[in-house]
Amino acid sequence: MSDEKNPTEVKTEETATVEQHQQAAETPEASSEPTPAAKESETAETPAADAAAPQESAESEPTTSEEKAADSSDGAEAPAEEKSSEPSYDAEALNAELREKKAKRETIEVEGLRRVRGGILVSYKNMHLFLPTSHLSLKSNPSENELLALLRKKFEVHVHEIAKDESSRVIVTRRWILRKERVKDVKVGEVVEGKVSSLTEFGAFVNIGDVDGMVHVSRISNNRVDKPSDVLKKGDVVKVVVKDVDAAKGRISLSMKELEPSPWDDVETKVQPGDQLTGKIKSITDFGAYVEVLPGLEGLVHVSELSWARRLKTPREMFKNGQDMDVQVISVSSKDQKISLSHKLRTENPWDKMEEVFPIGSTVKGKIKELLQRGAVVQLSDEVDAFMPKGKMHPDYRSNKKKLEVGEELELSVMDVVPDNQSLIVGMSGFDQGSDKDEKGKPRGGGGRRHGGGGRRANIPQDRKSNSNVTLMDLLSEEERKKLFGEDK
Repeated sequence: MSDEKNPTEVKTEETATVEQHQQAAETPEASSEPTPAAKESETAETPAADAAAPQESAESEPTTSEEKAADSSDGAEAPAEEKSSEPSYDAEALNAELREKKAKRETIEVEGLRRVRGGILVSYKNMHLFLPTSHLSLKSNPSENELLALLRKKFEVHVHEIAKDESSRVIVTRRWILRKERVKDVKVGEVVEGKVSSLTEFGAFVNIGDVDGMVHVSRISNNRVDKPSDVLKKGDVVKVVVKDVDAAKGRISLSMKELEPSPWDDVETKVQPGDQLTGKIKSITDFGAYVEVLPGLEGLVHVSELSWARRLKTPREMFKNGQDMDVQVISVSSKDQKISLSHKLRTENPWDKMEEVFPIGSTVKGKIKELLQRGAVVQLSDEVDAFMPKGKMHPDYRSNKKKLEVGEELELSVMDVVPDNQSLIVGMSGFDQGSDKDEKGKPRGGGGRRHGGGGRRANIPQDRKSNSNVTLMDLLSEEERKKLFGEDK
């Protein structure tokens, strides 16, 4: 019979086939004609059977002699059932059970019934389910013999899909079960040849026989690969090594780069501490930038090695991917496959002249760059950032009556410069915690000594080695003294 039929005719013929199969199973051998009661029963059962097995009605009658033979044997081998106008199963209860099985990824045991177009029909507790050809085997196109071999056999499947419409059509699959069994045969460390079956942003899937494994993008080559499609295409034949097998999850992890010569072999002879190189930035993270200094060799420039006097939250404040960067090698380890680099060692150190450029007590203009719990980072120039502690701010800012804003420009005083510690401290003039006046501008008690000439001059000890006249009371704010000693102490 031709496959090109009107869908209504196909459904009617398949439904009739289902009814004939049920009638053959239910009719006593002594009678060749069903009784009127049986006909009435069949009429009542037809809608339920059609709803319970929509895939069967969607498929037309068998197209091969084997299929016809399988269909013709259904009536002869089906067990006789007691006549009833009710379905032989509770469709609502079974659908609920199958949805739960699907959610928990539990298997169910089914029996192959017949070959239909696109797959085979299987039975679960008398309910007809559909097993598509594409889900019958690990192969994309299993042979006809493989399909027919499952008829009259019981086997495990997973529930793959349940239609949300009234038909409640159920599609099942064997692929996951077969994959888990096949994965058990794959051995870690073995080298195999496979074909690239698909590409994603994070890696390539390679078919190694009748099962796919995944090569993560970081394992495609010793050289950095941004996108798998840059170096691979579907259908490429490649050699891979099995790195890991997770039989429980049916996963196989593969790698290609182990089969390439490693650029880290004898790396100490290629790159040595002190070498000055120019490389290309391959990636940027919050903690640093990875720079390729030789083909396949990348080193890390930690964020602290980017600038002498800038307080950077991320390298992106100075650089972007693809830029060239001048670096100096700090350390090399072939064992750990690590190269530590520095960018600031290739630039002039401003701390050598910091006390001359920003003398203590001088007035500077700065822009608020970042607000922290203990103070604020202030940008004094393109290459120099300073820190303003809360204790060196106006009391309104300390008490949060006023708030600083990022980008706000202020006129500040240089309070302290310590090149050895790479520390540059600024503050608001006249509000240093160590000054002779408190936050309200009143003379500070406690025997503190006046340092500096007042005005915009920083009120801090000029000689750090002899500051015995500075007491702890001088270093406390009014709010801190009140907490320790009470009001007006």
